[in-house]
Amino acid sequence: GVTYALTRQAVLYVGPLPAAMLRFGLGSVVLLGVLAIADRAVPRIPAGSGRRLVVGGLLGVALYNVLFFVGLGMAPSIDAAALMPVAAPIATAALAFLLLGERLRPARAAGLALGIVGAVVYLVAAPAIAEHPDRLVGDLILIGAAIVWGGYTLMGRPIMAAVGPMRATTWTVALGSIVLVAIGLPAAVTIDWTAQPVELWTAVLFLGAISTGIGYSGYYRGVRDRSEEHTS
Repeated sequence: GVTYALTRQAVLYVGPLPAAMLRFGLGSVVLLGVLAIADRAVPRIPAGSGRRLVVGGLLGVALYNVLFFVGLGMAPSIDAAALMPVAAPIATAALAFLLLGERLRPARAAGLALGIVGAVVYLVAAPAIAEHPDRLVGDLILIGAAIVWGGYTLMGRPIMAAVGPMRATTWTVALGSIVLVAIGLPAAVTIDWTAQPVELWTAVLFLGAISTGIGYSGYYRGVRDRSEEHTS
């Protein structure tokens, strides 16, 4: 929840792409350091898993966060906090049904339908205020990010089985961060970094170390554990 507000703050200071570059660049360093300590060795991409990890990084880190940061540049953080927790599970369940043939139980289908109605009502009722003239566009971009996240969640299952949550998290973040750095660097070199306030660096530290390092690891572990319960 804190991530939405801090992301919005970082975007206001330096723009969406430099903010994403900073968050995931730091997150990669943190995760690679933790993995090196855990393995007592230089981290290496697990053999035979490179393609899946690259696709996971492109989808769940690069593309998702470009949409997420751009959306939060147009819409207030409360919109992300209201829409993302609803849109992401709806997208995941819909993609699992369409692509994997997973059956939707009636109670779950009813819950998802209620979530869709709530999201539509929220979007229709959200006013375009002076501070956020492109609010609706930003909200739609955030929903697009949630759909991408749904695909990333489904990809997490086979990645978990192959390499485990810590390695999957570390390498998807690291590989996706390469793309974010590449697309964020042109805007970053035009910024006067010495003039940025301490609030920006505090936000970046939290986003990189906590939201990315701990948040992504915990999410992937949850995906693995729920997948094991589903198949047992």
